[in-house]
Parts: sequence; structure tokens; C-alpha cells
Amino acid sequence: MKLSIYIITGWIVGLRHQTPATQSARNILLVFLVLALVSTGFRWHQETHSSIGVILSQQIDVYSGWKSTPVTLFQLHKGTLVSISQEKENWYEIELSDGKKSWTLKSNIAG
Repeated sequence: MKLSIYIITGWIVGLRHQTPATQSARNILLVFLVLALVSTGFRWHQETHSSIGVILSQQIDVYSGWKSTPVTLFQLHKGTLVSISQEKENWYEIELSDGKKSWTLKSNIAG
């Protein structure tokens, strides 16, 4: 937040007082702004795209949800590859290659 305030302040000062020093400061602040935007975009991309995991136990139950008393939907076996699409507390939402989505405990998956 502080960086944003400095960038905005620098930008306003640079627009009002066109000296070589303020132009340089404005350009430096612009570079930091671009870097911050790229970094934020990269982080968003990492967090919104799923990762791959594999089932560790011989057989696990997968559930309809992650809270209270979810319903068991089906079972998966050791070595099954899944896409991890969400993480909530100690649970992963997983997606199979056929598009089925369900939830399982993190301890059941290496990813």
C-alpha cells in the first residue's frame, strides 16, 4: 500500500514539475509500478491454475464437500493422477480427467 502511495505521489509531482530529477524519479516509479503489476499477475496465474497430484493410499474416499458431513461420492486408488483446483483448510478439491470434481484430505495426495 505504501508503494502505491509513493508511486501516485511521484506521478503527480512529476506531472506538475518537469525537471530532469522529477522525470527520472517518475520513470523509476513507473518501472516499479510495472514490476508490481507483473508480479501480481504472475502470482494470480499461479494461484488460479490447478496443479497435479497423485493418490498415495491404496484406496481413498472422495467427498461432495469439505465441511461438516460431506457425502462419499466414490473411491480412488493409489497412483491415480488428479488436478488440484482448490485448497480449503486440510482439504483439496480435485478434478479427474473425465471432469468429475470432489474433495479429499490433503494427506491423501502428493502434489
